[in-house]
Amino acid sequence: MTRRVIVHVGQMKSGTTFVQQTLAHNRERLLTNGISYPGPKFNQQHACYGLCGNDVYWVHDQERWEHAGDALLDSIRAFDGTILISSEALSCMPRAGVDRFVERIGGIDTVVVTVRNMLSTLLSAWQQGVKRGSEASLAAFFARMQEERDAKAGLWRNYAFGSTVERWSHHADVSVVVVDSFERDEIMQVFLRAARIDGVELTAPELSAKDRNISLRWEDAELLRSINRTTNARRRPDADEFRGFLLEHLLFPATQSGLGSRIKFPEEHIDKSVAWARDEIAEFPTGTTVLGSVDALASSTTVASTPDADNSVDLVERTEELLFDWFRRQTLSSEQR
Repeated sequence: MTRRVIVHVGQMKSGTTFVQQTLAHNRERLLTNGISYPGPKFNQQHACYGLCGNDVYWVHDQERWEHAGDALLDSIRAFDGTILISSEALSCMPRAGVDRFVERIGGIDTVVVTVRNMLSTLLSAWQQGVKRGSEASLAAFFARMQEERDAKAGLWRNYAFGSTVERWSHHADVSVVVVDSFERDEIMQVFLRAARIDGVELTAPELSAKDRNISLRWEDAELLRSINRTTNARRRPDADEFRGFLLEHLLFPATQSGLGSRIKFPEEHIDKSVAWARDEIAEFPTGTTVLGSVDALASSTTVASTPDADNSVDLVERTEELLFDWFRRQTLSSEQR
């Protein structure tokens, strides 16, 4: 059997968690088909931290992850077959970082980049920051994106999908999967086709609300931002755990119950974001394989039609609503036991 290396490099917020969780759930099935998805975790992100260090701009403690990187290298060297690596961190590295990574693992054969509509991606990215403790308003987030896009630095690198495709195309053929073009139950088969893996059927795992990365409602994002300001100011050591509790027990259930307004994309940033997406599409090298509609990446149709959210959120009122919903669910659960 000939060794073959496939690298899935993201981009972030393009359904990568679903792809990675599905691959991890089917590790044994993949292995019986001659495909290694190495490591004990659902992706190889930490191993890539160990191999790439500060080529991933947010990694400042490479030594913490070096053992994971070494283990990945050992897995690659020991396996005579197809190796599949998935890490969103690989999408944001500079060209020299990509070169170093490819050299360290001994070359690559196929690259898959999953991408999503730019406007949807940016809304999701702002929410993700809030879920992780950010205090930034949506307006502040877009100001930061503009600044970092101009500098080709920071957070913008995570979403500059065209630049990602261009950098990786110097080492292997790149296939781009536009996830907006497919139903959820189609994505894995399209992903496998992009990776040139034939004859394998994968089953999707049941994912928790956290693992599915459920979107927040507008009111809840604003409430969580307010909480973040307080917990950050007080430097609570268990702030991450507290946020996780709120998300699991209050905010995610509220979304699933339909409480609150969907987040509306700011109208003043629509044209600019569409232009950003078109600029990224123009970065695709000639001959890039695209599965799905490339036009979907720059569409404003979905977000533009999102119902207006109430921008004047009464945080006390929203807190009472969430707590009462939680109380109701807890009471119902007790009655059913």
